[in-house]
Amino acid sequence: MEKMEIKNLSFAYKDEPEKNILENINLTVEQGEFVCLLGQSGCGKSTFLRLLAGLETAGQGEILEDGKAIQGASLDRSVVSGLRPFSLDECRRKYCSGFGAEVSCNV
Repeated sequence: MEKMEIKNLSFAYKDEPEKNILENINLTVEQGEFVCLLGQSGCGKSTFLRLLAGLETAGQGEILEDGKAIQGASLDRSVVSGLRPFSLDECRRKYCSGFGAEVSCNV
């Protein structure tokens, strides 16, 4: 995979279509980039990862892998979920300080 693009991604569960879990997500991840999702419980992190892995289908928008829409789950797509209750400061110290990137959070 050289690039994954998420364009205007929105998702709601079928039993509650009026309640968007994710809304208008836009993200481009280039090969070799490291991405970390941080957020409170219930904000859609796991849902987003299931969409990227092809285990769920987006209600709106698209997920492209090297310019092609993903079609279900694939062993070629690397999506890793590690769940542990980190504080934002702990995560910044442990995981983000070595990347030379500024981390921002709007919670």
